[in-house]
Amino acid sequence: MRIGLGFDSHFLKCKRGIITLGGVKIQSKFSVVAHSDGDVIAHALIDAIAPLYLGSSIGELYSDKDESARGSDSMKRLKDVYVKASSPEIINIDIVVQTDDVYIASIADAIKRNIACCFGIEPSAVGIKGKTLEGLGARWLWRGHSIRVYAVVLAR
Repeated sequence: MRIGLGFDSHFLKCKRGIITLGGVKIQSKFSVVAHSDGDVIAHALIDAIAPLYLGSSIGELYSDKDESARGSDSMKRLKDVYVKASSPEIINIDIVVQTDDVYIASIADAIKRNIACCFGIEPSAVGIKGKTLEGLGARWLWRGHSIRVYAVVLAR
């Protein structure tokens, strides 16, 4: 058994746009500041899996200096990492989305289905929850809007 812990974060700018979370696109009054599509859930999952099986980090696999990858699909990258890792058996995934700016309750089931499909597991093996910082993120820690994701993957 192996346990991987992943983390990713992005700033959000106050500009109407689309935010992608676990492959689900939502309209928002914010936009993600990112080189790729900014899918923090996919990035955190890559960050949890890649070091366990490939010995490298997301930054080593996908450089933000590669202009040909600008706006790339992070769920496709997640699937690519999973396949390169020889498709390990994923037993359970738990995800925490932390932000004061985006609410995920209405899209949580769709995110679970996308992630489950990516790994060939049941959606019931994927846990996801949204948490806020009760305003602390924007006011005290980063002086702006942001989104952070923590992901734990149990695999064999």
